[in-house]
Amino acid sequence: MHEEETPEQPVTIKEEKKEMRETKKKERKARRRGPKKVPSIILEKQEEKDDERYMTIRFSPKLLKSAPLWKRSRRAIRLLQQFILKHIKYVEATIDEATGTRAKVRITEPVVWISPEVNEIIWSRGSKNPPKKVRIRVLIKVEDIIRDPEGKPIGCRAELRVFPI
Repeated sequence: MHEEETPEQPVTIKEEKKEMRETKKKERKARRRGPKKVPSIILEKQEEKDDERYMTIRFSPKLLKSAPLWKRSRRAIRLLQQFILKHIKYVEATIDEATGTRAKVRITEPVVWISPEVNEIIWSRGSKNPPKKVRIRVLIKVEDIIRDPEGKPIGCRAELRVFPI
């Protein structure tokens, strides 16, 4: 009996210490604030997607220099939205839920959502000096398919979610 109890005690102490370390790590992560904290809504938005694209957007000097110094980062955000709307027009989406058929559908009503991380990257050097180029990942989530009176798909409503690479 005495021999059985001695090996169990160090194992349980080790397990307890390990559990304590894990709980402390979780508490640290939960307490973390500022730019490194990742809200749950962003994680949810990263998981749900129908399609994804990778892009590099270059804010050429002509585009940014036309804005006043104090408005350049704001102008860069607008240019980012315009670039995404210009270059992402079609998405492969499920047209019929019952059969699961997929086809290319034009995005007629896009909604651009820029993540806080991309916003931080653009505003990181202040309003006067945004980065020259940004690498992004665009996740496309089709919300609704718009149909004509015959039932054929005309277009779709989609949310374009922008994340950094």
